[in-house]
Amino acid sequence: MHVEQLFVETLVDIDQKLRSDPSEYQLLKVAGPLRPILVEKLLDDATAAAPSVDVKLQVVKSGTLPISPELQAHIDEARTVLAGV
Repeated sequence: MHVEQLFVETLVDIDQKLRSDPSEYQLLKVAGPLRPILVEKLLDDATAAAPSVDVKLQVVKSGTLPISPELQAHIDEARTVLAGV
């Protein structure tokens, strides 16, 4: 698996876990997929493999996450690309 695909799949996994008003337990379960991104340098590896990608992480209070139409379009595009892989 390419590092870029692993990164996007990890983000999709996190997104799915946070979509439906997660309980405190479910929020704790998000720590698993976050670890490779934040601690094990998956973010660095993915951006090194695809230097044109500019990734920014935003920390927000728990609850419904605001997703801009632009971000949603990027998520949808990434899912479409991965569906074709």
